[in-house]
Parts: sequence; structure tokens; C-alpha cells
Amino acid sequence: MNSESSTNPTAPSNTPLEHSYYEVGGEMFDKTNALSALIECSAGGTALVLCGTKAEADLIEVVLKKRGVAVAKPNVELPTGPKLSLIKQVQNGEISVLVVTDTLSTGFDPGEFNLLVNYSIPADPEVYLHRMERIGSGQKLTKVASIVGPNDQANFQFIRKVVGIQIDLKVLPTSEDLFLARAK
Repeated sequence: MNSESSTNPTAPSNTPLEHSYYEVGGEMFDKTNALSALIECSAGGTALVLCGTKAEADLIEVVLKKRGVAVAKPNVELPTGPKLSLIKQVQNGEISVLVVTDTLSTGFDPGEFNLLVNYSIPADPEVYLHRMERIGSGQKLTKVASIVGPNDQANFQFIRKVVGIQIDLKVLPTSEDLFLARAK
């Protein structure tokens, strides 16, 4: 495990970011189930979920909506006004999860969310870092979680080796954790 600092030097006010990852199986819904569990146990927090493809973003949106999560997913590059409107909906609690592909994520400040989720693990470590570099005036972001399936392992291990950030393996919430989170 890399022992370097887990802080992201581009975070506002040098806020330390906790980088973690969750290993999942290779079945079709393993990653979406893990994402859903992380969101449900985040105690009313907000999440920015970054995907590599539109198909992944579509799947996440459908699954989370079916589970009662207030989720939004822009389908096209939005002008500044509609992006600000989506952020305002997040700030007002109308939306708790925003799902975007890397190509559509420009203009969304990860600092406006409590959690940034790397649903797709990029092949390029620069993309991994770029996902966090856009933190602007929002200072809520404290956690970066990566959901790593069997097909992601090679890219993820390369990223861990290259980026110089400690990324700790965590255990997904248990059924009991989910039960308690839903009871609140």
C-alpha cells in the first residue's frame, strides 16, 4: 500500500480527501448495488458519480431511481445556466445524486458534493486526478470512493501506483448497515 499522504493538493483550503475503494464481483449489478449501498449509508449526503460511458450512466440512473434515490443525469453538454440549476437542486436537497460521464462533467464542481464516486475506473491516472482537480468554491467534498470490479483491477492498480495518493480498501455496508440507514 502506498504510504504517501491521502490529501489532494488541489482541494480547497488543503482539505484532506479520504480516498477509498470497494472491490465488487463481476456480475451485472454488483457495481450498481455497491453504489446504491454507499449512497444509502451516506446519511443524507450528496454524491457526484463519474462514469466512463453513457450506458453506465443510464444504468445507474434507472437503478437508483427504482430504489427511491433523487438522481439526475444530464444527457448532453449543458450550458452554464442549466448546470447551475442542477447544482442549486443539489444544494436545496431536491437531488442527492448527480450522475455524469467524464465528457459531460465539465462545469460541475465536485466540491459541492459530500462524496465523489469513481464508478468507472479510467485507464489514465491523469483522468482520475482530473476528476478531483475541478474543486472550486464548494468545500463539502471529503470522500472519494472508487468501485472496482474484476475488469477494473489492472487500471486501478496502475492508478494506485502512479498517483501517489493513499487509497484504502474498505468494506461495503452490510445488510444491517443498510437496514439502520433506511430506518432513519
